[in-house]
Formats: sequence, structure tokens, C-alpha cells
Amino acid sequence: MINDIDRREFLRSGASLLGLGLAAPALAVTEPYPRIGGPRLRLGLAAYSFRNYFKTMRGKPNAKVPADQQIEMTDFIRFCAEHDCGGAELTSYFFDDNVSDAYLAECRKLAHVTGIQISGTAVGNNFSWPKDAPERAEQMAYVKDWIDKASILGAPHIRVFAGTHPKGVGED
Repeated sequence: MINDIDRREFLRSGASLLGLGLAAPALAVTEPYPRIGGPRLRLGLAAYSFRNYFKTMRGKPNAKVPADQQIEMTDFIRFCAEHDCGGAELTSYFFDDNVSDAYLAECRKLAHVTGIQISGTAVGNNFSWPKDAPERAEQMAYVKDWIDKASILGAPHIRVFAGTHPKGVGED
């Protein structure tokens, strides 16, 4: 068999690996940098994780959720605070299509007073339409609108999606 090795080769390989393992600390270029303060990594939660509970899905009422189990974005922010999450990603498609600036400001204030950092937002868009398609222009306007909304929320970044490839449209 091609993978068979004899005892001498096995011992030689084992000794080489042992020697390399023992020499590894001596091969280190520098000592690790000393840390000032504690780690800054914080646990965050994406609203998408609760997609089966939001009363709104992509701007429309979410009929799949029983009325007594429905939540809004403010409920999600409170949940994050109650469970010691450091941050929350507020996904756009769990807000009403006509969400008011006042409600976005309320979410921002609630996050602040409960100690939740809004880590960002995600916009459910589709940029895969051809350049001259009206759907693509609609998607561009939608994302531009959410840039303004993210600013009101105080979101430091926005995730956008390339989208799904529409049927009948070439890849170029």
C-alpha cells in the first residue's frame, strides 16, 4: 500500500514533530502585547433571530405569528437588555413600511437608556435587476431611504444584499 510507512520512518517523523513543538516558543518573533483593560468584545443579537415573532415582515403584517406572540422592535430591544446583550442589529424588514421618524427615535432612546448599543441594521434589498429595470430603481430608493432611517436609529453601519438572480435575466 502506498501509505504504509515503516517503524523507522514513523519514529523519525514523530521525533521531528516533537522537536518542532518544543522549539515553537523559541521561534516566536515577539511576546504578545500586554492588554490595557478588559476585552471589548460584546455579545449582540440580530433581530432576524426573532423573525418568527415580529408582527411585521417586510413591511406587511406577519400572519404566521399568533397575535399573543407578536413582538415589535421595542420589545426586541427590551429582550436584549433583559438578557445582557451588549448590542442589537435592528433589521429593516421588521419595521412597518411607513415607520415614522418618531418611532425610530423611540427605538434609539430605548436602546440608549437600557444600555443596548445598536450595532447596525440590515436592509432586505435586491440589486440583481438590470440597470434600466424599474425594480432596480425602486431598490436603490429603498436603500437610500434606509440610510436616512439608520442615521435616526444611530446605526453605525448598514448591511445591504446583492440579491437573488431574477429568472430570465442574464448574469452580465
